[in-house]
This record gives sequence, structure tokens and C-alpha cells, in this order.
Amino acid sequence: MEKLKIRTNNFVILLIIFILMRPTFAFFSATLGRLSDLVALILSILAISIMRKRIDTKLIKNIQFISYIFLLYLLIMNLSYFVNNYFLVLSFGDLSEYARPFIWFCAFMVGYIFVINDYTFIKAIKTLSIIGFIHALIGVVEFILPHYGAIFYKIFSTSNLFYQHRAGGIVYTHTEYTVFSVTCALLSFYMYSITKKKYHVFFGLFTFITSILSFSKAGFIFFALVGASSFIYMLNYQKKSYKILLLFVLAPIIVYIAFLLYEYSSMLNAGYEALINYQTTSNLSISNRVDDIQGVFNVISNGDYRIFIGSTPYHINNKLSYIEISFFNIFFRFGIFGVVLYYLIIFIPFIIKKNKTDILESHIIFLLRLIAISLFIVDFTANVSETIKFSFLLFLLYGMTYRLAINKRSQVAQNTHANK
Repeated sequence: MEKLKIRTNNFVILLIIFILMRPTFAFFSATLGRLSDLVALILSILAISIMRKRIDTKLIKNIQFISYIFLLYLLIMNLSYFVNNYFLVLSFGDLSEYARPFIWFCAFMVGYIFVINDYTFIKAIKTLSIIGFIHALIGVVEFILPHYGAIFYKIFSTSNLFYQHRAGGIVYTHTEYTVFSVTCALLSFYMYSITKKKYHVFFGLFTFITSILSFSKAGFIFFALVGASSFIYMLNYQKKSYKILLLFVLAPIIVYIAFLLYEYSSMLNAGYEALINYQTTSNLSISNRVDDIQGVFNVISNGDYRIFIGSTPYHINNKLSYIEISFFNIFFRFGIFGVVLYYLIIFIPFIIKKNKTDILESHIIFLLRLIAISLFIVDFTANVSETIKFSFLLFLLYGMTYRLAINKRSQVAQNTHANK
């Protein structure tokens, strides 16, 4: 029985690795990228099916509230599809928007069912941190040796990243590269706080430092928000000697990052200057986003039903079929109801009860809450939370951590009962 559990756990870990490191071939066609996402959904369902014997009534009862939020979000999607179908000719391709909440929920369930104890939780976190390190290595190869790294662009990313000389790693876009890297770097630092094995510090520093090689403006905001907050948090929890070491490590990192930003990123600098000086038409990246925001408000300002349930889920003939800012994209497609439910799902870590005395639990919950807040902020600047591989990683972590917290509470209750 124990050997069967080990085999199941190892197979699920392999599925998680493949889902996150699967080829997308979006370099050649967006359709191939969508098919790759469909494969990720199918493999997630397969992972849940393999672990189905672990599912019981109590396990389902503990996630009722989260399940209701997902169901309400799907209800708003259905309502938007149904109503807008009378005004627009929707095609089969328009149904692709359904994939996102299903992938999110399946990723959550994979993590939630997988974590049966502390060992399986740590094993999964370690795996994810190694994936992040490999992702960063690929990004460095792409940046330093772009011609040799072209193969990675063709396997994992879009053609834009290759021609713009931006790191892509194992993900679609430049912004996703940074948020994926930063999240995995935090997992490496978290692993060090638990195991005290120094190679996790190397993994974390390497992944964190190289996360800026995408030169994404939104990614850099995420990098700065998460980096500064987690560093302050680490200082509060480390001994005096480690605080001095951290400060010495941080100084050259800041210098190195400043050099890279100054030396290599005229695109990043030009974008910020255009935004600060309100010269929105001088930079295409900024002007596209401003046009999107204006377009959304032009539709919503009519004051009809669309303010509540959105204008259209996804329509290729619509001028606003692709909106480069996640918050306004969801607002446009699913209205006020949709955007509120969407970010309720993003803020799942805030409904997890944290035990401050348990380091394994409290540290990871803090980091996920920090990521959720930073994600909400950068969603006002670019498409971040909608990215598939990063969102799978995020909701996998949500499910794992939610189950970890439940396991800890059960252990405390059992110990209390035994002492009576």
C-alpha cells in the first residue's frame, strides 16, 4: 500500500513537471499553443483521477466555499455568453475562455489532493523550485546566446521574444517569464528556510536575479514589489549574522540589476518615460494599453447590462477582442460581477487560516498573499494573471498550501484531544 502511494506521488510529480515544461510551439502558431493548453487541462484531470481514492466527503467539504466561487464565476461566463449571443455571432473559438477557470480549478485540486503530509508538500515545492531554476537557465541562454537559444524560443515561447531579444524560458511571454521566475525564486528561499540547505539559496538568487532578463515593465514592477517585501520579511525572521550576509548579498544584486536595466533595456526605459511624461502615443506598448482602457470605458459607460456581465467573452471580430491588461480584459468580458469573482479567486490565500507558530505553514502563506497582492497590482498594467503556465503554478501552490493548513489544524486537534 505504501509503495503504491509512493508510485502515485512520483507519477503525479512527473505530470506536474510535464504540464509546466510542456512544449507549446506558439512560436509557429497560436493554435498550437491553445492545443498545448488543452493537453495541460487533460493531464490535470488525469492527475486528479489517479489520486481519486484520496478524495472523501471531508476533503470536499473543506473546499466548498472555494468551489462556490468558481461555480459563480462560470455562471457569470455562461450568462455573458447566453446574453451576448443575441447580439454577436459567437464561434467555437469563443469558447476557449472556458479553459482558464477549469485549468485553475484542476491545478488547485491537484495540489490539494496531492499533499497528504509535510513530506509530500516539501517534495512538490522542491520540484517547483528546480523547474524555476531550469526555466531561468534557459532564459539566460536565450539572452546571452540568442542564436543557440533559438531552439528554446521555438519550443516554448512566441516569435516576438526571439526578435526582441527577451528571455522567455519555458513560458509564452516576457511578463510571464519574470513572474514565473520570481515566484520560483521565492520557493527556493522558502526551501532554504525549511531545510537550511545552501544550494537552495543559489537557486533562489540565480532565478531571482535573471528574472529581469525579459525587460518587461509589468514584470519589473512585480519583481520590485515581491522582492522588496519578501526581503524585509526575511530580515525579520533571520538571525543577526544572516541579516548581515543578506545585506552584503543584496548590494551587488542591486548594482547588477541597475547595470542591466541601464545597459540593455532602452525599450523598458522608453516605456516608463512615455508613461511618466504622459506621452502615450510615443510608445506603442503604452499607447495600446491606453487605447484598450479607453475602449473598455466607452463600452461600459453606456450603462446597460454590459456593466454587470460584460460585453463579450471573446470575439475575434470585435475591436477589443485582445486587451493587453488583465483587469480591464476581465472587466470588459464579464463586467463587475465577473471581475469581482475573478479576483476573489486570486485572493484565495487570504482565506487560509495561518498558524504563526508553524514556520512551514506561515512562511508559504505569507509569500502567496504577497504574490496575490502584487499580481492584482500588475494586472492593471499587463496580461499577467491570465497566463496559463504561471496561473497553473500559482493555483497548484494555492491547493497545496490550503491542504497543508488543513492538515496542520487536524494535527493540532488530534494532539489536543490526546492530551485530555
